[in-house]
Amino acid sequence: MVIADSYILGWLRLKSGSLWTAAVLHASHNLFIQAIFDRITAPLGRSLYITTEFGVGMVLTVGVCALYFWTRRKELASAVSQ
Repeated sequence: MVIADSYILGWLRLKSGSLWTAAVLHASHNLFIQAIFDRITAPLGRSLYITTEFGVGMVLTVGVCALYFWTRRKELASAVSQ
């Protein structure tokens, strides 16, 4: 998940030309996962394997998003050269 997340953050940094887009995404990820979603999820049975910051649900979501940005990698060549 960390590799996929770093790919997304790196793509945003290169595409936008600003570090702030990646910083805001990282901060909002921490806010929503740790302060909101973890507190509304009951830690019963095996639910912690699916939820939480390193659960299967987050890994699949970040992986799909990274795959989407990977398919758009050709846009970075034009963004970096400008």
